[in-house]
Amino acid sequence: MALPADNRGPVTQVLGDEGLLQLITSFQGGVRGAAGQFATMHWARLMVKHFEDDMYNLKDVASRLVYLALKEGRVDVLQALYEDEIAPMSKAVALAAKVGNLAAIEWLHDKPDADINAKIVNAAAAAGHVDVVRFRHENYPLDFTFEAMGNAAENGHLDVVRFLHEHRTDGCSKNAMDDAAKNGHLDVVQFLHEHRTEGCSRRAMGCAAAEGHLDVVQFLHQYRTEGCSASALHDAAVAGHLEIVRFLHKHYPSLFVTMEAIGNAAENGHSEVFKFLYQHRDEGYRTATDNDHLMVDDERSEACFVRVLDEAAAFGHLDVVKFLHFNRSDGCSTRAMDKAAKNGHFSVLRFLHEHRTEGCTTEAMDKAATYGHLQIIEFLHNQRTEGCTTDAMDGAAKEGHLEVVCYLHEHRSEGCTTRALTAAAANGHLDVVRFLCESYPDLIPIPQTETFTTAMDNVATKGRLDVMQFLHQHRVIRYSARGMKCAATNGHLEVVRFLHGLGTDCTTAALDGAAANGHLNVVEFLHTHRAEGCTTTAMDNAAKFGRLRVVRFLHYHRHEGCTTKAMDNAAAAGHLRVVRFLHQHRIEGCTTNAMDKAATNGHMRMVQFLHNHRQEGCTTEAMDKAAEHRGLRMVRFLHENRKEGCTTRAMDRAASHGFLSMVKFLHENRTEGCTEAALDGSAGRGYLSVARYLHEHRSEGGTARAMELAVAYGLSHVLQFWCEDRREGCTVAAMDDAAWFGNIDIVRYLHLHRHEGCTPIALDNAARFGDLQMVQFLVENRSEGNIESAIEAALSRDQLHIVRYLKQRLEERVECISLESWPR
Repeated sequence: MALPADNRGPVTQVLGDEGLLQLITSFQGGVRGAAGQFATMHWARLMVKHFEDDMYNLKDVASRLVYLALKEGRVDVLQALYEDEIAPMSKAVALAAKVGNLAAIEWLHDKPDADINAKIVNAAAAAGHVDVVRFRHENYPLDFTFEAMGNAAENGHLDVVRFLHEHRTDGCSKNAMDDAAKNGHLDVVQFLHEHRTEGCSRRAMGCAAAEGHLDVVQFLHQYRTEGCSASALHDAAVAGHLEIVRFLHKHYPSLFVTMEAIGNAAENGHSEVFKFLYQHRDEGYRTATDNDHLMVDDERSEACFVRVLDEAAAFGHLDVVKFLHFNRSDGCSTRAMDKAAKNGHFSVLRFLHEHRTEGCTTEAMDKAATYGHLQIIEFLHNQRTEGCTTDAMDGAAKEGHLEVVCYLHEHRSEGCTTRALTAAAANGHLDVVRFLCESYPDLIPIPQTETFTTAMDNVATKGRLDVMQFLHQHRVIRYSARGMKCAATNGHLEVVRFLHGLGTDCTTAALDGAAANGHLNVVEFLHTHRAEGCTTTAMDNAAKFGRLRVVRFLHYHRHEGCTTKAMDNAAAAGHLRVVRFLHQHRIEGCTTNAMDKAATNGHMRMVQFLHNHRQEGCTTEAMDKAAEHRGLRMVRFLHENRKEGCTTRAMDRAASHGFLSMVKFLHENRTEGCTEAALDGSAGRGYLSVARYLHEHRSEGGTARAMELAVAYGLSHVLQFWCEDRREGCTVAAMDDAAWFGNIDIVRYLHLHRHEGCTPIALDNAARFGDLQMVQFLVENRSEGNIESAIEAALSRDQLHIVRYLKQRLEERVECISLESWPR
């Protein structure tokens, strides 16, 4: 079945015919024949989806074919695409890992540009493809990081977690159990608890509570000691997880419940959670006294529950509204009825009208009209006296609610403003425009104001030709050059033709915009019927976005030409046919940006073309960026064929992204080397295989920054490597950060193996976040902290359990000092 041409180029029309394409490929044999026959199954719809000009973005389609081939297990198709250099293999590797195509991974793993690094392994682990992970372990054991187990744990792939635990030493971070808990993977949480030592953080129980995983919360409570912070109870309440709220209330009574949590539970319609917290917890509207006891603040309580009722009404939770009305005397504000009307909650509106005295404002009917709630408008008009403003009909007209506009016109006297007409016109509501013109003939100002002209330009911008024609029949409407420009830029040819017929002004921006967006029919019309012409921006942007047919037209029919930006930007985007045309027919040429950007974005064929046919060359940025973006094949080509070379940034960035094979190539083939940033970046981000390679083969070393990053990410295995094999050490920021992130194991390790210590900030932050385990360790083992300052930090977040512990320790210290000073 042939696909519609839709003004596409001849190549697209031919290849868009499935029957013809199948006939052509049926005569081909071997790998390419199989690939061609496979393509016929998918090509037509890909053409329709991706093509606008003559195959200017073939690469997009080829990439999609790579994905389909991998998904359907067609390695022969992948081989053909690779041999013809149609699709980048770096993407093929990533897709193969994602879909778990082991055969493709085995075929790709020794290809020079298929840089299967730790990120690919991590992706396979995240997707649960244990066979791919096993293959990489057996063939390339260095390409692993702690993220592999973390990703597998997060997604519940216990078999991958078990394999990595039994065969690898990379380990994981606390994020593994945290994320497994968050997603409710109890079996993974149990495994990590029983077999690993990294543990978790308070985030584990907090996230499990927020997501409603009661079984995980119960397990963590029973077998782990990290506990949770007040956010666990808050998030569980907001999400409506009643059983978790009950559990946390029972087992963690010291968790502070904010009024925000109670209010959000009500706002979200979780009436049972709201009632439970209302009946059992009141610290949210209490304040601390001098002796740290809480007393009810009546003013705060009243303000809180007024807001709760307002929000419950706004979201239509009638049961909460009734509960508060019958159980409290705080009442609400006019906002309750206003928001209920706006959001169409008629039952809530009627209840408030019948049982409350606060009433509403004109905003109730105004917003109800804007959102088309006719029943509510009728009720407010018949039962209330507040009325509305011109905003009511303006808003209804803008949204196309003709019935509401008619009702307001018939029953209300406020009327509307010119905004009603212009907004309805811009949004294409012709029936509303017709009604307004018939009922309010003075809405079009005479003489026409600049504001009205701008509004009419917006109508042209959106291509509302029917509205424009209707208005023109009733009144002469003026449009500005902006209207013409926007209509042309958006490809509204008939609107452009209409405006041209009216004699509307135009500038070069119209043709420039149409060219950039590939609207060749508009470009041709403006060229034929207008004299303004265009600027070099037209061809520059047409080339940038791969509009080959537009570029050709401008070249053959216009004289403005282009600049070097045309080829530069086309090369950067991989539009090879555009670059070839510019090279063959234009004299502007390009700059080094062309090859630099093409290399950065992985366009190998583009770089080869520029290298073979242009003289501008590139800069060191080409190899630097290619190394950063995993383009090993690109780096090899530049190394073997170009003389510009690279800088230390190449290895620095490759190392920081975990690209071991890239680091190896640069080390073995280039002389630029790296800086301390390479080891810092690889170690600090957990790429231990890269860090070990640099440690063994390079002499630049690293800095204390690596350990600080490792601490921040909870990378205990990197920390151990850094302490045992490196001499850079760390700073006090390491333990400070570990305390901030709740990594008690890392704090213990630093305490036992390092001498830098911490600052008082460590204890303050642990107290502020309610981490009792961390506070206890720091108080009992470190001397840097200031208990008085920590108490203030805990009080700032209402961490009363921390306050009680610290005051007890402070009293013990005072007593101890008193005993020591007592005369013997």
